[in-house]
Amino acid sequence: MMSYRRKYFLSMLVIILSVSLWTDAPTATRETFIIRAVAGLHGTISPAGWIKAGAGSSQTFTIQPHEGYRIKDVRVDWVSKGPLSAYTFSNINSHHRIVAIFTRDQGQSDFVSAFPRGSGWFYRGGPEGYPVPVDTDGDKDTRAIEEGDMVKIDGTTLFVLNQYRGLQLIDISDSSRPSLLSTVPIYGHPVELYVRDGNAYVVVANYFHCWYSPLKAETESFQGSRISVVDVRNTKAPEIMGGIDIKGFITDTRIVGSILYVVSHTDSYYYYDDPSGAANQTVITSISVADPAQVKILQELSFPVTGGFYENNVHVTADKIFLSQYRSGYANWDGNWVQKDASDITIIDIADVTGIIKKGATFSAPGVVSNRWQMDFYDGYFRAITPEQTWGNGYPSLYIYKIEDLETVTPVSKLTLQIDRPESLMSVRFDGTTAYAVTYERIDPLFTIDLTNPAQPRQRAEIQMTGWIDYIEPRVDHLVTLGHDDAEGTTALSVTLFDIANLDNPVLVERVNFGEGYGWVPTEMNDMHKAFKVLDDLHLIMVPFSSWSHTNNRPISGAQLIDYYFDPAARHLTKRGLIEHSGWIEQALPFNDSTVMTVSNEAFQMVDISNRDKPQIIKVLELARNAIDLAGLSQDFALELSSDTRWSTYDQAQSTLSVVPLSNPDTPEPLTALPLPGYYDALFSMQNCTLLSGCRYDETKGNITVVKAVSYDGSDITPRGSLEMSGLNNYPYPWVYRDGPYYFFPAGPSQAEKISETALVFSGYEYSFENPAIPSCTVVMKIVDASAPEDLNCAATIKIDLPSGTPTRMLWVGSRAYVSYAVPIFNGNDSWQSQYYKCFFKTVDCTDIHNPTISEGINIPGYVAGVSAEGKYIYTIDYQYAAFPNSSVNTVYLNILEREGNKAYVRDREIILPATTTNNEYYALGSVVVSNEKAYYTISHGSCSADYTGCRYDTQLVTANLSDPNNIQFTSSQKLQGQGADIINVIQNKLFIYTYADSGGVLIYSLANPLEPDLESFYRTDFYPGNIVVIGDRAFLPSGMYGVKVIPLQ
Repeated sequence: MMSYRRKYFLSMLVIILSVSLWTDAPTATRETFIIRAVAGLHGTISPAGWIKAGAGSSQTFTIQPHEGYRIKDVRVDWVSKGPLSAYTFSNINSHHRIVAIFTRDQGQSDFVSAFPRGSGWFYRGGPEGYPVPVDTDGDKDTRAIEEGDMVKIDGTTLFVLNQYRGLQLIDISDSSRPSLLSTVPIYGHPVELYVRDGNAYVVVANYFHCWYSPLKAETESFQGSRISVVDVRNTKAPEIMGGIDIKGFITDTRIVGSILYVVSHTDSYYYYDDPSGAANQTVITSISVADPAQVKILQELSFPVTGGFYENNVHVTADKIFLSQYRSGYANWDGNWVQKDASDITIIDIADVTGIIKKGATFSAPGVVSNRWQMDFYDGYFRAITPEQTWGNGYPSLYIYKIEDLETVTPVSKLTLQIDRPESLMSVRFDGTTAYAVTYERIDPLFTIDLTNPAQPRQRAEIQMTGWIDYIEPRVDHLVTLGHDDAEGTTALSVTLFDIANLDNPVLVERVNFGEGYGWVPTEMNDMHKAFKVLDDLHLIMVPFSSWSHTNNRPISGAQLIDYYFDPAARHLTKRGLIEHSGWIEQALPFNDSTVMTVSNEAFQMVDISNRDKPQIIKVLELARNAIDLAGLSQDFALELSSDTRWSTYDQAQSTLSVVPLSNPDTPEPLTALPLPGYYDALFSMQNCTLLSGCRYDETKGNITVVKAVSYDGSDITPRGSLEMSGLNNYPYPWVYRDGPYYFFPAGPSQAEKISETALVFSGYEYSFENPAIPSCTVVMKIVDASAPEDLNCAATIKIDLPSGTPTRMLWVGSRAYVSYAVPIFNGNDSWQSQYYKCFFKTVDCTDIHNPTISEGINIPGYVAGVSAEGKYIYTIDYQYAAFPNSSVNTVYLNILEREGNKAYVRDREIILPATTTNNEYYALGSVVVSNEKAYYTISHGSCSADYTGCRYDTQLVTANLSDPNNIQFTSSQKLQGQGADIINVIQNKLFIYTYADSGGVLIYSLANPLEPDLESFYRTDFYPGNIVVIGDRAFLPSGMYGVKVIPLQ
C-alpha cells in the first residue's frame, strides 16, 4: 500500500510540474490556445495534458473518479467550480488550466455486521476459549534431608512466603508486640522457603521477567521458575543477592547437605518462534548452595512424560530420589502389556556429595501414585499402594520391589486388598514394617498391613468407620488421622485417634468433628504434614482449616485446638476452642507452651491459648490488604479502599477506607482507617469531597446503588452525605443471541463515570420480556450531583430504549457517552437471520446534568471505539463473517466514518484481524484505545501442531494513524511478550498495557512519538489493575491482594 506521505508528495509534484512546465508547453500561434488538463490521484480527466484549441472554439472535458472515490472539486484557472463531472470552455481566446480533485466516496451509510464481540479468542471450527516430612521412612542413612515450607522460624524472626507480597520478615522476639520488619517483593507462585546461615532461599514457580528491548525479548526473556537468594542478616533491610532460573514449574525441592535438588515440569508450549527445549517432561536439577553468593546449577536430568496427563511425585531418601510419572499402560510381571493406568518409577542416585546425579532403572507399577505417601523405600525395598485406576472405584493393591542396585529392580510381591466391593483409595501411609490404607465407598475401612516379610505381605485387619481419612500421622502404637465424617450427611472435618498396638485388632479410640458443613485444609496432600500439627510435648493438635457456616451463612477460617493424649494414663481427644483468623488461614505454629501463631496471606496473629477453650488474640498484623481503589488527598497521602475477600452476600461484605502514605501505600499500619459495612468498589476525587460507590441488594427493590461522600481533615475520615438509588440493574444478565456469544452489560456491581468535578454518572439497564424470543433492553443512567457533599442528589435519570437490541459498548468522552448497540436482522417471516445484526450508536450529552440529551440512533459497522476531537469522525471496530454459514470465524475491520446528520459515511476501512484458516490457529483482538487521532490495539496469535503437542504464541502492539480520515496508516507493529495483552489506558503521554504472560504485568510505553510507541519499563502485578491513578509524577495501580503498585512516570 502506498504511504500517505508518498501519495501527498506525488500529488504536489503533479501540481508543481503543471506550473513549472507551463512555459515549456507547446508553442501556440495567435489562432490556437493551450488548455492544461490535470487529474489528481484517484480519477481521470479526458482529454488530458496540453490540449490545443482554436480561437473562438469550444472544448469539453469529462471527469471520472476511480471506484470508491468521488469528485471533490474542479478548479478552472484556480477558481473552484464544484464537483462537476464535465466542464466546457466556450469561445476560447486565451490559455486555460483545469484541475480535477478527487476524494474517497462517501461510501456506505447502511451496514450489517457480525455480533461485535470486542476482545476474545477466535477459533476456527472449535469452541471459544484459551488453548499445574522428610521422606526417610525406615531409611538407615543418616544424611540430613531438609524440606522447605511456606513459613520458617529462624531465631526471633518468622519468615513468611506470601502469595501476594513476596518474602515477609516478622519480628517475634516479643509475643505481645510482633511487627513486620520488611518485605522483599519476589513474585511468582510460592512453592517453599529455606533459611540457613543468614540467607533465605525463596522458591517460586510461574516466574518471568521481561527485557525492555524487544530484540532481546525473543532471546533473553524467561518464563518458568526461580530460586532467589536473599541476604537476611539485616532483617530490616534484606537484599536479593541473586538467583537462578529453572525451566518449567517447580513442584518439589529438598536440600541434602549443601545440594538443593529441584523437581520441575516443563510442557510443550513455547513463545516467539523458538520451540527448542519445549517438551512435556519432568526435570531434576542439582544446585549447589554451598556459597550463597555463587548458587549454581550442577546438573540436569530430563524424563519425558509419556502419559496422557501430567502427574509426578517424588520420594526422597539421603541417597536416592524415586520419581513416579503417570503412564497409560504397563508390562505386567509376566511381561505382557496391560492397557491400564500405571506409574513409571525411576531411580535417581544422589549419593554424590558434590551434586552429581545419575539416572538408574525405570520400572512400571500398576495404578497411579497420586501423592508422596503412596510410596516408600525401606531396607532395600520399594513399596507402593496404588488404586486400580485413576478415577472411580477399584481394588487397590500393594506392590513390593527389591532394589538390588541402581540398575537392578526385581518384583517381589503383590497384595490386593480384600474388600467386599470396588472402592476408592483415600489415603496411604508407610511406617517401617507396617502400612496403613484407607478406602471409601459407603463406609470407610482402615486396613493394617504387615510388611515384615516383603515376599509375603499380609493384610492383618480392618476397622470400619463413617466418612473417610485423608491423611495419616503414625506414632508409636497409635495413629492420628485427619479426614471427613459423613455421618448424617455433614462431611465435617474430623481428627481420629486409633490404637494399633495390635495390628490384628485396631481400635478407634476417639473422633472429634469440627467446622460446619464441608471443610478443607488449605494445602496440597504432599504438604499435609506441614499444616496438620501433632504436638506430642504439648498434648495438642492444631488444624488450620476453612469451612462454610450453614447457621450464619458465612465462611469460617481458623485453627481448631484439640487436646491429645495417648499414654497409659489417658487415651483421648478433646475438642477445645477455635482461633478465628482473618483471611484463608495457611498454618498454625507453636510459639511457646501457652502461645501460638497463625498465618495466612492476609494476616499474622499472635494468640494466647492459656485457656484453650477461649483463645485470646494478642496482636494482629495485616500482611496484605485487598486494595480496590485509590484517591489522592495530596502529593503525600491518599485514601485507599479495601475490602474483605470472604463474603457471599452483600450484607456480609466489609470494606475499609484508610489513609496511606504514597511513599508506602501498602503499609500494614495506615494513618487512620474507617470501617464501612457493605461492598464498595470505586473512589472518585471530587471538588469538595471523595465519593465512594458500591451496592447492596434489597429483596423488594432489587439492586441498590450506594454513594457516600467523605472528607479527611488531616487526622480523621469524616462521613458526610450519602445517597441510595434503585432502578439500576447492575447484575449482568447473560443472553445468548442464537448460536452467538454471551454478552454481559454492564459487568460489575457499580458502573460509574466521573464527568466533572461535581458529577458522576451511573449506568445500568432494564430488560423487557414481552417478546420472550427477543427481549428488549433499556440503558438507564442516573446523574449524581455532588456539588454539596452533605446533600447528594440524583440530578437526572436517562433512559435509552433499545427495542430488540442489546448494548455492546459504552464509550465516554468528557461528558458525552457513545452507546453502541446491536439489533438482530429479521426476514419477511419475522424469523431471525441467525448471527446478523445492524449496529447503531446513540450519543448522550450530559454537559447540563439537569437536562441531558439523547441523539437518534445512527447505523455504523460494529461499535464505537473512539471519536475525533470535534466529534466529526467516528472510529469503529467491525466484525464480519469470513465464510458464513460454513464458518463463523470473523474478520475484524477498523473504520473511519464521517458523521453527517443522522448518518455516518465510511471514509476508510482496513482489516486489522484476519480470519483464521486452520483448526490449529487463532487470532485475538485485545482492547482498542483511541487517543489524539491514533488507535492502539493488540493482536494475539497462536498456532499449534496437528496434535497440539507444540504451540507458538506471539502478540503484537499495533499503532494506526487516523489523522487523515481518508487514509488509515499503520505506522508501527511491535512484538510483545506473553500469550495476550490488553491496553489499559493512555495517561500523561504514556501507554499502559497489561500483558497476560503467566501471572501478568504492566508494560509502559512512551508516546513521545505517538506513531511509534517506545517501551520504557515493565512492572509485574500478578493481577489485572482495575484502575490507574496518577498523582503527581507517579502512577498507582490498585491490584487487589497484590497491593498498590507504584510506577514512576518520569
